[in-house]
Amino acid sequence: MNGEQPLRVGNRALDYLLSRFQPHGASTKAAIDALPRIATVLFGDAQDDARRLLSNAPELVSDRRVSVMRAVKSIGGWLSGATHRKEQALAESIFDLQLTSVFTELCTYVDNKEIASLLVDALVFQATGKEAGCPRQDELLLSTQNVRGIGKFTLAHQKTPHIGDIEAWTFGKEFGAIVFDSPMDIINIIAVSSFSLIYRVRAQWSVKFLLYGTRPTEADKSALDEMLKKQAEGLQKMTQDAIGEE
Repeated sequence: MNGEQPLRVGNRALDYLLSRFQPHGASTKAAIDALPRIATVLFGDAQDDARRLLSNAPELVSDRRVSVMRAVKSIGGWLSGATHRKEQALAESIFDLQLTSVFTELCTYVDNKEIASLLVDALVFQATGKEAGCPRQDELLLSTQNVRGIGKFTLAHQKTPHIGDIEAWTFGKEFGAIVFDSPMDIINIIAVSSFSLIYRVRAQWSVKFLLYGTRPTEADKSALDEMLKKQAEGLQKMTQDAIGEE
């Protein structure tokens, strides 16, 4: 995405926020003013990440060594697919994932969960031109790649509270659905789990910089390394369990 985009007309979440919460506090006004910049930066990152993830998708999955034939079949489907369409769908999915961290930061910044939620929905429309929505029950069971916003993560957690990192799980299913037309394959989910964590943390760092002008510290980077290490240990166990079931 080249350059900051002006505010889109017809942003229902933003219009509701502007009419519902009057007068606007200083932090809310600042967050609204920052919407175009936040959307531009984060969705630009999402597009770049989608492009990289698609180019590496066959290796990411086949390197799990669970089923060579399954991987070869999936790679064939990927090569013959509409790459641009998949790239756009994956970028939107990554953007939704980023917004889970954005919501957390905005809750702190404006000190109001309802305003933060409306701001996130406004970001969805600003970046994609699509309205945030809620998935149907069948989408929750399979994959939510066609649903925009962060509501799907909350509903997925309510549906499957035993899954620790529901954001990674949900994104993994969406990745599998978009790239390989296989949302329930555990190997697809495992393959992108570490990416899902990196995308969220990096989005948090970006929003902090855009709102406060602060950059990640060495302690922040070390904390991410530790989170990735722990996640890798968990993924190794999941992979071993998956291999045992083959």
